[in-house]
Amino acid sequence: MRSTTILGLAGLASLAAAADCDKDWKITSADANLACDTLTGSITVDSSLSGSLNISGPKKITGDLTIKNATNLISITSTSIAQIGGSFTLEDLNQVQSIRFSSLDSINEVSIVKAPALRSLVFGSDGVTKASTVRITNTNLDNLSSFKLSTVDSLTINDNPQMAQYDSSLSNITTELVIRDNGENMEITMANLTKAGEIQIGSAKSLKVPALKSANSVKFEANDQLESFSAPNLTEVKNAVSFTNNPKLTNVSFPVLTKITGDLKIVNNTEIKILDGFPVLASVETMFLGGSFEEIDMPKLNSVNGLANASSTTDIQEFCKFFDSLKSANKIKGSGSKCTSNYKDANGGSNNTSSGNNTSSNDDSAAGFVGVNVAVLGLALVAGVAHLL
Repeated sequence: MRSTTILGLAGLASLAAAADCDKDWKITSADANLACDTLTGSITVDSSLSGSLNISGPKKITGDLTIKNATNLISITSTSIAQIGGSFTLEDLNQVQSIRFSSLDSINEVSIVKAPALRSLVFGSDGVTKASTVRITNTNLDNLSSFKLSTVDSLTINDNPQMAQYDSSLSNITTELVIRDNGENMEITMANLTKAGEIQIGSAKSLKVPALKSANSVKFEANDQLESFSAPNLTEVKNAVSFTNNPKLTNVSFPVLTKITGDLKIVNNTEIKILDGFPVLASVETMFLGGSFEEIDMPKLNSVNGLANASSTTDIQEFCKFFDSLKSANKIKGSGSKCTSNYKDANGGSNNTSSGNNTSSNDDSAAGFVGVNVAVLGLALVAGVAHLL
């Protein structure tokens, strides 16, 4: 596709008369006008522009709008653009403080990355209602109120130090939700979310998902202020449930979760003393439990297709008896599965039977002993042959 440069104010009259709406355009002036309702192409902005950029003319861009490395821009505005069919990319904009597209309500993908001075983001009179992918990373924004989405494929909110709260009306996230390293004690509420792909939460105080019914994965890692999590309506997880390195976490609750097709991993959450938040969980693929548990209760568990390890710094003999009964009945199928009490390194997530009390049988030690003796015998035979020679 051909590319044309958009002129500034001095060239508006000729541009309006001669605009070609079926090509890509490059903006080289801070006051840019294109006399097209629909631009069948993409727009890029010259990185040398400074001050305030205003784009007027088109209501719809079928391709992308890209503004990268314009380190001297202060603000970006458009009153005309309502739809962007491709990607809206704003990247490496060190001084941009304000982005205002007052008519914009539909974007395919939006990515705002490395705009550390950005503190005002306005899209449309009612916000953006349609977008497939949203990524907001390394900005000075304290809210995302300009997004009024019900469905999105991917939502990523990372490294926004002023954002301490996020309230969303989303009901479906088809691929992934990633929220990490934002404002201190960030509180996240998704009251309408019923279906999600992978959920990854880091450095947050809370996530509320009261309506969530299905998810591919639920993963919480390194949330220093997280004290509890509940998914009261979540019935099935396709890939994994994982809580690791959450030092203040005391309780997780999945009261109606019956099946995890992938992994259950709860490791190094030192304040969880009683792990009883899976009362009807019956089936998992693999299971790794490591912590300072005083009690573990999973009364309905009857199928682990792969490896299962459970360990605690304290006595969990009652659970280990239950664990052993499942293993004896071949309901825990992974070779080397074991349950260990009083293991000092349990928060590391492993089971080391050299210390602590392991109540599960471990055939691997016998196999290792046989392997060592075979190796010794082999060395002896080699030495004997050498002597004969």
